Amino acid sequence: MYLLGSVQDLEQAIRELHDLHDRFQVKETQLISTRAMNNTGRWAMEPLLEISELTDDRDGSVSYKYTVEGGQSYLDSALETPTKFLKTRTIFSAA
Repeated sequence: MYLLGSVQDLEQAIRELHDLHDRFQVKETQLISTRAMNNTGRWAMEPLLEISELTDDRDGSVSYKYTVEGGQSYLDSALETPTKFLKTRTIFSAA
């Protein structure tokens, strides 16, 4: 079990573990979201289905969209009001 603090840490851990053993698989991933991110008034830990990297079409800044079990999605963005995003890549998928 690993506790990672960022999307970049997850990407690096998966890369390094694949390098050690080519049959490595991520069996389960949980997202710990703050109350500000999930709008529930408390922190939450939920099964993570997907992380998508999104690029702002105006200035190229990167944000992340987390999709959890049940279909709820959270946007981790510095923007107060999200603009149009282009989905550039899927970083993690439980499928």
